[in-house]
Order: sequence, then structure tokens, then C-alpha cells
Amino acid sequence: MPKRTPEDRLAAAVDRILRTWSLIKMVPEHQLATLRPLLVKQLSEWQHLHEDDLVILGLKFLHQGK
Repeated sequence: MPKRTPEDRLAAAVDRILRTWSLIKMVPEHQLATLRPLLVKQLSEWQHLHEDDLVILGLKFLHQGK
């Protein structure tokens, strides 16, 4: 299995965050597409972290309403 790049981990984490957030907020995933660039920007400085940690940070970010 090839090693995943930080960009791959970030993209996978953002996908997971949006799927989870769509369940929490009970809205279709496609309506959350506007959040993707915000999450990428917010989490890009942390992309050295594991994917699970990025998901936690992203969900905290969304929960805080930033």
C-alpha cells in the first residue's frame, strides 16, 4: 500500500468531515459543498496530523460556527 501524502490525508479528512456534518445537521451533503474550501484552508496548516485528528479538528471548527 503506497504511503498517502499529506494532501491525500487532508482530502480524505474533509470528505469524512462533510459526510459526518451532513448527518449531524440533517442536510444533504451537496448543500455542504461551500464548506469544503473553508475546511481545506483551516486544516491545511495541520495536514501533518493523522486523518482522524484532522476530522476531529474539522468537526470542532464547524461546531464553533467559524
